[in-house]
Amino acid sequence: MKRFLSLALCAALAIAALTACAPQPEAEREPAGRVEADNEILTYTRIDPDRTTLIVSFTGNTSIAALAEAFEEKNPDVQVVCIDITGGNTTVRPVADCVTHAQAPDIMIVPTNILPEEVIKNYFEDLSGRPLVSAYESEALNSLALDARIYALPGPSRIDCMFYNKTLFERYGWELPRTFDEFVALCLRIREDTNGEVQPWNPNAKYSAEFTKVTEAFAYEEIFGGVENRAWYNEFCDGKASFAGHMEPYYDMLQTLIDNGLLVEEHFSYSATTRGKEFEAGKIAMYNYIVMQIGNDEGAFEFDFMPFPTTKGENGYVCNSINNFLGVPIKEHTEAEKDAIDRFLAFFSSPEGQQAYIGDSLMVSSVKGVVTKHADKIAALEPTIEQGRLFTEVNFKGAVVKKGLSLHDDALAMVKGEKTAAECIAAVDAAPFIPAEEAKTELPEAIATANERFTSLETSCFIADMYRERAGADIGLINHGVAYRGNLMRIFAGDLTEAHVNTLLPRSLANDSKLVKVSMSGQQILDALNHPVGNEGVTDSLYAFSGLRCSVAPWNPLGEKYLSVTLADGAPLEMEKLYTVAIWEGTVDEAYITETLESFEGTWEAHMLAKLRAAGTISPAKDGRITLVWE
Repeated sequence: MKRFLSLALCAALAIAALTACAPQPEAEREPAGRVEADNEILTYTRIDPDRTTLIVSFTGNTSIAALAEAFEEKNPDVQVVCIDITGGNTTVRPVADCVTHAQAPDIMIVPTNILPEEVIKNYFEDLSGRPLVSAYESEALNSLALDARIYALPGPSRIDCMFYNKTLFERYGWELPRTFDEFVALCLRIREDTNGEVQPWNPNAKYSAEFTKVTEAFAYEEIFGGVENRAWYNEFCDGKASFAGHMEPYYDMLQTLIDNGLLVEEHFSYSATTRGKEFEAGKIAMYNYIVMQIGNDEGAFEFDFMPFPTTKGENGYVCNSINNFLGVPIKEHTEAEKDAIDRFLAFFSSPEGQQAYIGDSLMVSSVKGVVTKHADKIAALEPTIEQGRLFTEVNFKGAVVKKGLSLHDDALAMVKGEKTAAECIAAVDAAPFIPAEEAKTELPEAIATANERFTSLETSCFIADMYRERAGADIGLINHGVAYRGNLMRIFAGDLTEAHVNTLLPRSLANDSKLVKVSMSGQQILDALNHPVGNEGVTDSLYAFSGLRCSVAPWNPLGEKYLSVTLADGAPLEMEKLYTVAIWEGTVDEAYITETLESFEGTWEAHMLAKLRAAGTISPAKDGRITLVWE
């Protein structure tokens, strides 16, 4: 029995405080010191001064903890600090911002679609001449090559397909769909058989890449598969072919989903964490996602995999793509740091390093001679793979071919009734063609301006201020430096748009959660600070705050991190007194809350937008609210 595991990660880490060699204004640079700073927390792990510190970033759902641990075992003189950087979208790229604003770590493990080509070519080391490049399959290298140069090493490839609840399928006698029409019919039957208690399918539409992957799969045979379709695609990318007359099957498929209530507006704001947990609990029957986690044999339900059904044909497809690449940002390093980087790259490029990185995940290494583990676990997909029915997400190269082209945005407009399928197609053809070499992403209108760069800790404090002000509370709290319902982001100097606000949104907030004002005693506040909420239990982290003044030691164990806690004006926190505290629901353990006094309607983004619009211009709070102690 295969037990599906949620891929949500709780990395108790924040973005690095670093100095780089790319030419940047002095105000953009971090204070001296690779770890200890007076306004940033890089890691909650104590740094050993006798070892060389190597800072490695990751993004999204691929943990590098096992890779770092295996590397340290072979290189005990190096300490790897793993940091999580939120990925972003086509208009706001926190990963790229970290690089271009001289805030990059030593090594970056990055999703392949997250960095613009110009950033890679201008800010990353050229690895073409390194002998270790020969360890990789040529096809994988070629897929990442830019101007015949290698700026990044390919990570393993991942497989995306449809998961399904095998227990429910057997209980109700549901048969696996071979075609898209059978898929729609099955979804309607699931809804009827379970009286609406089980959601037939959830498309993860909040995330553009995940959504376009599955919807492209549904229509792949008709719009992208085969020589003629690829010829059309190449001509379209050259500005010589139209959308009309070719893309109708894709939009017809979307309309069929909408007409049958299988694609709804709620899907476009659905938390991925919530979706995963509901799938595990048997509340969702089918679920498109990455086949990376095998799971265990415990639990009430058994899960298995199937190919994506298609609008034409009966064999389906699976999506296959390189999950991440490894790059080395150009920056100044000591000789010891350069040596540590070289050793890490060599380890990553070895079979041993690849096995450590892949672990039990169902991924295929790009390094020659690495055997895929647990291939038997995806036996249901083997016929599809053997037939070569694999595809790589197209998504029109990030919508740079036609101005405004976004399959994801078109789907949402259709769901809302703002556009018909014909109008979406006509709008694409009416939009100007943008040659890829001239493509520029235009940011929407600014809603506020940051007049200087925030550290991630200062950004967390800004969010805590927003909570407190919007709720009219004494205190505001948000977990800092963790991926689960906390803040990992930083605000860079310059204009801020709605796209920036969407990227600031903490991960994994429950879909129906709200900003709330609660009452907590002084003792409850202390207890909550010492027991920060994680994905499973507590997490080794700190709350950033508003309305308090604290001295904290990030590297101390939980329960010993807060050295002193007072109110913002220095008055003592009275243990028996009740205070009003503003939090986002689900971010503080309910055991430490006396009463919920008030909840406030509106999404997280709506509250932040209101805060920014009211402020107009923002700066980091330099009010001495937090003192970091590194001894």
